[in-house]
Amino acid sequence: MLKCRDIVERGSDFIDQDMTLVQQLEFRVHLMMCHRCRTFVGNLRKVVLLLHRAPEDTVPADLMARLDNVIVKKLRQAEDSD
Repeated sequence: MLKCRDIVERGSDFIDQDMTLVQQLEFRVHLMMCHRCRTFVGNLRKVVLLLHRAPEDTVPADLMARLDNVIVKKLRQAEDSD
């Protein structure tokens, strides 16, 4: 069974459909049972969509890296509090 950490690490792969069918099913089962991860993946989808719509030079690479680090840190803190 996948853990929240797995969802955070593989969220982009799931959105990009870069998983096997079995991996997708395991991912979906976890999402059905975990509200936090459903929220995370939903927000990740929105961010990806917005980034695809934005001109490439609108979001500096260092800002994206910092944002990514904050998201992962917050999710790990939430997971540790469970």
